[in-house]
Amino acid sequence: MSTLATPDRNYVPYSRKKVYLVITLPLILVILIVFGFLFFINPIYSIIFISFWLGANVFQSYCCEYQDCPYTDGFCPAVAGIIPASRIANLPIIKNMKKSKTRFDLFATFGSLCLMGLIIFPLFFLIELGIFYPLGYIIFILIYAILFLWNVCPICAIRGTCPGGRASTSLRSLFGK
Repeated sequence: MSTLATPDRNYVPYSRKKVYLVITLPLILVILIVFGFLFFINPIYSIIFISFWLGANVFQSYCCEYQDCPYTDGFCPAVAGIIPASRIANLPIIKNMKKSKTRFDLFATFGSLCLMGLIIFPLFFLIELGIFYPLGYIIFILIYAILFLWNVCPICAIRGTCPGGRASTSLRSLFGK
């Protein structure tokens, strides 16, 4: 059993699905556009890029199981559209893994690194198009992150254990909300 705080079941099912989709679908569209751009340059680059997203899903799936996330059987307000993680968490290979704080920390770190790779990897190629492309990409990601932390995280059942949820709580208390 995890040693983390239990999920707040008052927020299950997730009530801001439309807000989540309005914030996340543009990000998924940008990820697909970047994937296509990288595929046009070299298909291997696009495979590396999408592997970061897939890796985030796999590593997050263990975190979902470890945290006893209540969203694994329904709609999941996952960051960066890594919604498959909640379904992967239901696979026997994940369900049967021994729960360990060390493994949780390791998988959470690897998942975060995968998300960072998703952000950083395309910059090397976007810079060749001119400074406005990587700059626009970073600004878009920052706007997405702020909107997500401000609107999605505050009513998530695992906001007390998720790094994004904790950052959201800190951000909102800093601005008096």
